[in-house]
Amino acid sequence: MKAGQILKKIHTLEYQSSSNKWFDIYSQKVKSYIEAHKNCGLRFEKEDTYIDYTLSKINLLKNRPMCLSHGDFHTANMIISPDNKLFIIDFGRVEIVDPFSAFKSMIFSNDVSSYFTTGQIDAYFNNRIPNEFWELLKYYSISVTISSLAWAVFYGQKEVDLAYKRIESIGKWYSNINSNIPTWYIKNLNKNNFD
Repeated sequence: MKAGQILKKIHTLEYQSSSNKWFDIYSQKVKSYIEAHKNCGLRFEKEDTYIDYTLSKINLLKNRPMCLSHGDFHTANMIISPDNKLFIIDFGRVEIVDPFSAFKSMIFSNDVSSYFTTGQIDAYFNNRIPNEFWELLKYYSISVTISSLAWAVFYGQKEVDLAYKRIESIGKWYSNINSNIPTWYIKNLNKNNFD
């Protein structure tokens, strides 16, 4: 929950109102993700479905606000002090983005604990999660999945194996793109007490 509150605070430091600027920026990234994947020499099951989904839903990126973001906000960039305070480290990827895109790094946190990511989302939105968040989280998760093998191939077989594992996880999260809310969130929904 504290991680979600901290992320929300970061997002208030610099904020730009809704426009199509993010659409222009991220649609170019999507095209580069697809091109990099096609050129990396590795394939995954249902990649055409993922690519088609990403291209067909690209209009979700229109009229989005932008804000300052950490750029790599997940558990590997968090430390807990001896007196149990949470600190965020590694601000080397700070950027101005759609605030919801900051959650795409959460796949790494979810590898550690789906309860952690559930609490982070609930706290960020103060338990009032807008429907558009789920659709955009799915969009960002799938678009990043497309680029994961192209990134991993430069770092060796261990990273390639992890990329395949994460691709499989994303497929399960979204029931192969048939659901907007990740399966782990639905499972954890009634198991957390945020009072």
